[in-house]
Amino acid sequence: MRSLLEMAVNNCFPLQIVCVGIKENKYVMVDSLLKKFLSFTNNEIPIIDKVKGEIFFEELSKEKQNSILETKINSVWIKLQ
Repeated sequence: MRSLLEMAVNNCFPLQIVCVGIKENKYVMVDSLLKKFLSFTNNEIPIIDKVKGEIFFEELSKEKQNSILETKINSVWIKLQ
């Protein structure tokens, strides 16, 4: 998880999301790792650092928070009838 955050800070995020549209409804499908990442950015769970212990998103510097929130995530859009 820690290396995933560093990738997000450097805007080289390796994961993608799948978005599905069925009529007026829209769904976002993510894997378990991306779900953990999103939970971290929502400040719901911490990451564990070997030196610092638990770190929550809100404890990161504003610069790191902004870099993570502005990282580009690949998405695939599927429209079903």
